[in-house]
Amino acid sequence: YQRRVHGVAVLFYIQQAILFVIPVAVQRGKTKIQAPTLYPRDSEIKKNSLTDEQVNSYMRAQRVHQNNVEFLTIFLPIFLLAGLGSPFTYSLLMFGLVVWPLGLGT
Repeated sequence: YQRRVHGVAVLFYIQQAILFVIPVAVQRGKTKIQAPTLYPRDSEIKKNSLTDEQVNSYMRAQRVHQNNVEFLTIFLPIFLLAGLGSPFTYSLLMFGLVVWPLGLGT
């Protein structure tokens, strides 16, 4: 039973990492903002002829991803400990980790 719970923990982490990278990749494709640029400068916005809406959509997607990366440094150790001790607590933490950044993107 414990091995199954840990497998689910790993799968949730992978799913969550992918969930917040995809919108950034889509926005990079639409706006032609190349990595490793996190936030485009005015010159890049002008060069790519981006509208305010395109820039705002990219910034929202990037900020959700960035917040997730920053939050994981605190959350991941707690997340792993909860998965070891209580699957129910783990599931509550996982729900919060997935839902919280989605609100940032709106």
